[in-house]
Amino acid sequence: MKSSQFEHQGVKLNYYQTGTGKTALFFQHGLYDDGLCWGNFPPALGENYRLTLMDARGFGFSSKPEDGYDMDTMTEDMAALIKHLDLVQPVVIGQSMGASLGCHLAALYPDLLKGVVLIDPAFREPTPNGQSKTDLLAERGRELRMQQALSRDGMIAIIRSKHPDWPDEFVQPGADSRFRMSINTFTDLPAKTFFQQQKYT
Repeated sequence: MKSSQFEHQGVKLNYYQTGTGKTALFFQHGLYDDGLCWGNFPPALGENYRLTLMDARGFGFSSKPEDGYDMDTMTEDMAALIKHLDLVQPVVIGQSMGASLGCHLAALYPDLLKGVVLIDPAFREPTPNGQSKTDLLAERGRELRMQQALSRDGMIAIIRSKHPDWPDEFVQPGADSRFRMSINTFTDLPAKTFFQQQKYT
């Protein structure tokens, strides 16, 4: 896959492209992941589709600014990249955080997309056990800092302990992506992306 960067409002957005097909597919990853976490695509997929995999701000090899991790700003990043690449009504495929962003993108720009595939969208009720969003945010940040202090093998061991059935093509890129993720993403992303119910029609 070819890696490139596009600058939007002072933030460099990294993305990958492969395939020569006419139909555009735009992939948006989940929290802790990045564009390289989608696994190995079957070679035949590129014959029918043009694939774009984005690193959201704060993730992968995109810029890691101190702020801008709310749903509106991250959605605008996606729209800007789609327009920059002249993708004609792509189908957005998003997982978890990426699914929530894809849904929001479809609501704001219905004519920009052909469709949206939502995989485990991260719309949730208020935090469990009475835990405040601020406390959960701090807990997630502390957890990431601890994980980033580990070796790669240590990171892989943590992921395998939580997901013992995941194949290597999920576990290894997932471990690498956590080292590339910025702690800045926890400034307001969970509060505004995960724990805010959205109503779409």
